[in-house]
Amino acid sequence: MSEATEAVVDYCFETLGVTKVTSGAFEENDGSLNVLAKNGFQTVGTQPEKSRARGEEDITLINVELTRDLWEAMRAVAV
Repeated sequence: MSEATEAVVDYCFETLGVTKVTSGAFEENDGSLNVLAKNGFQTVGTQPEKSRARGEEDITLINVELTRDLWEAMRAVAV
């Protein structure tokens, strides 16, 4: 999943020219949160969100974002 996330992020910045990519995952979803963190996403907040899988139970959603500046800095270090 990390490679797929990286490909989507690269497409957003390189092809679409966006300045920021946002995403999120439920706080109990360590796998998704780790993939996002590995790809440079930073936590920007949390909010309660209804989970259909849990019968509309409120679960904390962790909101993350990756800015173009941070993405470019990460790519410069990787080269």
